[in-house]
Amino acid sequence: MKTSRMIAFACMTLIGLSCFTAWGGEWTSFQLHPRSSLRGIYPLDKNNVWVCGSEGVVIRYSRRDEQVVLGRIQGLEHSEFRSIHAWDDQNAIVATAGQPACLYRTIDGGVTWREVYRSSNPTSFFNGMKFLGPEKGVVFGDPVDGRLEILVTVDRGKTWTRLPAAATPLLQQGEAGFAASNSSMLLSEDWIWVGLGGTEGGNACVLQAPSSDLLPPGTKPSWKRIEVRPLSRSPSRGIFSLSRSANKLIAVGGDYKQLFDRQGTLGISDDLGTSWREAKGTGVRGFRSCVVYHSESSRWICTGPTGTDISRDGETWAPFSELGFHTLGIAKDGSLWAAGADGAVGQVDAPTLLQALPN
Repeated sequence: MKTSRMIAFACMTLIGLSCFTAWGGEWTSFQLHPRSSLRGIYPLDKNNVWVCGSEGVVIRYSRRDEQVVLGRIQGLEHSEFRSIHAWDDQNAIVATAGQPACLYRTIDGGVTWREVYRSSNPTSFFNGMKFLGPEKGVVFGDPVDGRLEILVTVDRGKTWTRLPAAATPLLQQGEAGFAASNSSMLLSEDWIWVGLGGTEGGNACVLQAPSSDLLPPGTKPSWKRIEVRPLSRSPSRGIFSLSRSANKLIAVGGDYKQLFDRQGTLGISDDLGTSWREAKGTGVRGFRSCVVYHSESSRWICTGPTGTDISRDGETWAPFSELGFHTLGIAKDGSLWAAGADGAVGQVDAPTLLQALPN
């Protein structure tokens, strides 16, 4: 573990403010860093959000006073940060995607960072990081020596344990995860699911195991491999995001090189991932990199570079906005945030979601 490192730290006024309205949906959108593609997001409430992305960018944004706190961790100025988790406006952790494969944690709002994990394997590539409550967390990465790489923590990310090979699932040749939105892994009190793609031909699949087998690491996890027939796979195609409401899971994705291709972009499970089917109604409008269930409005929302779609039941989808993002996040107070290309961050409230699809 390395000692604290200062970042190149700056407080700035808001770079840009604009509002977009289309098809009855409205995003309030802010441009925080035009050079960065933002892939990780963690909203705290309607006024505060953490985001991270390319160009080594980690941002803490306060909407109340329109202040952007921008920092770069020394030595990682050109790294990709695609996963972020925050406990509050002072405590957060980020993970890189690519080399060096490492995790950094801050306890002072991003002024200083401490390295809490660094992989010694030159093939490590972290795709996602999720926490279960304040203490327990999981990072998953692309396969190392043919097996999914998994790290776990039980102390708020202060220390991490890499699971031994015997406790991780064996993947097929060329199979891997996607780091487009930090949401291809879904972690709950009962299960963990990891969505995959990456290899040529066949159906995408989900790996499922009891979360209690991983947190804390104990018995060998009982991993199940489940085909998701509505979504196929290729080096650029597969499952990019998973979300849950009760027993229903929704997987979205497609081919990020064919953004307007509607085929194989959404799958539904009614039994916690045991079996999968196509939606019964109108699907989404192309490749989608993130899906969430917004419980306050009882709406499913998914987004991608070509737009944002909304649904009451996950079966029939309607356009919400032509404005698209890479990732979505829901704060504890119900505010929905998004982040995407060119440093764009968006926000929408529950009444607007309800208005877009009236009951």
